[in-house]
Amino acid sequence: AIVLRHPDDRAAHELAARPFAACGAGPGTSIVNAGSGCLAHPSQALLDAATLAAAGCRWEGLRVVLIGDIRHSRVARSDIALFERLGVAEIRIAGPAELMPGAGELPAALRFDDLDAALAGADVVVCLRIQRERIAVTAYPDGESYHRRWGLTGERFDRLGESVRVLHPGPVNRGVEIAPEIVDSPRSLILEQVRTGVHLRTAVFEWLIHGP
Repeated sequence: AIVLRHPDDRAAHELAARPFAACGAGPGTSIVNAGSGCLAHPSQALLDAATLAAAGCRWEGLRVVLIGDIRHSRVARSDIALFERLGVAEIRIAGPAELMPGAGELPAALRFDDLDAALAGADVVVCLRIQRERIAVTAYPDGESYHRRWGLTGERFDRLGESVRVLHPGPVNRGVEIAPEIVDSPRSLILEQVRTGVHLRTAVFEWLIHGP
């Protein structure tokens, strides 16, 4: 198998379309997309869904909110595609206008320009990592300012229902996209995502290399 992580959106697709000999591989070689540009991160979406399923979440009626840098997030695109396929009732996205996808992108998701409105009635909140240099393109001068407006603060978390679960693909910027105490909360599934990711990716290799 070839595991490819690349800054170009279509790198994995282009490699898969090439003759085996051109990429130094023999017949039957599988290509695993381990993250391509801002387009896709399939295994992250799979482990996110597996983590929620293991926590007892049912797709019917589930309301999922993804918050933060949606524009540059391959995790957001893969999560939304898989959640839609699984039949999640409602998918919402929220973030600064400068970090939201272009008009017409991600039509399966409801767009919000107010974080508190997006969080109302949520069952799952997926906080997306924001690179600190991208805060500079917003109206917020630093991570603390961004956190107050667009982060999952302790106050916002306290207003959510007791059954709400929180995900984050990592690495976490504590105090920027998410408050430190939430990361360590019993309602956080972030460490479960890490554990699930090991088993999920092992399963991917077993399926691709040895067959289903």
